[in-house]
Amino acid sequence: MTFKNLSQKALAKMANISRESAVQVLRRLKADKIVDTGRQRLTILDLAALRGLADDVNTVAKQ
Repeated sequence: MTFKNLSQKALAKMANISRESAVQVLRRLKADKIVDTGRQRLTILDLAALRGLADDVNTVAKQ
């Protein structure tokens, strides 16, 4: 699944975090081969892993 014309700034705004934080998260996800990034492009390589991370975050947030 690929999202085009998506800047780091726009992604950060959607997540309600700073652009710098978004860059750090994207770097980790890219290193773990969960996503791939390019010029204003985000490709999800492992949707199951990304969902698992989201579930973990939601579980921690509810505690």
